[in-house]
Amino acid sequence: MSQAQVPGEMTRAVVIKIDLGVATVLVGENQEEWDFPTQLLPSDTTEDSILLLTGEGYGLQVVGLAPERVDSVQNRLNRGLNRRRMAQIA
Repeated sequence: MSQAQVPGEMTRAVVIKIDLGVATVLVGENQEEWDFPTQLLPSDTTEDSILLLTGEGYGLQVVGLAPERVDSVQNRLNRGLNRRRMAQIA
């Protein structure tokens, strides 16, 4: 169960996978893995989105998306590869 938080404070969660109507997210600093039905999430939620949650324990509720996104591991790996490719082309 997720740690209790200071009243009014938001918990952040990162969407790591969306499959068959279920989003797998890592919640809080401890990165507990939770599954949320996608119909409970904002419509523009994608993998690497950061969700803002309120509540505690099993009472967590999604209230929106953070304006920033997590840079996925695949994107970080591709960035270096793309730089090398562009250097070869130039």
